[in-house]
Amino acid sequence: CDVLTSVTSVDGAAVDRLLTHAARVLEAQPRLHLVSDRDSEDLIGIHTMDCLGFAGVAAAHTTLEGSWLDIGSGGGFPGLVLAC
Repeated sequence: CDVLTSVTSVDGAAVDRLLTHAARVLEAQPRLHLVSDRDSEDLIGIHTMDCLGFAGVAAAHTTLEGSWLDIGSGGGFPGLVLAC
């Protein structure tokens, strides 16, 4: 996915994991409505990239390296994206 590979800190293996996550969210969308129907059209651009942007900001402002808590984020945002 071009938008993911444009992020310099995301390697090829992480891109594969992020694309798998997005595919699974979209697969479950009709049953679980994890994101809005409008957002599902650009899941990577809207949700995944937002989470990756948050990771950079959080890393610059925290001393809790490796420690994250994700409560009730729905669809694995941002927790699963950051774990990728």
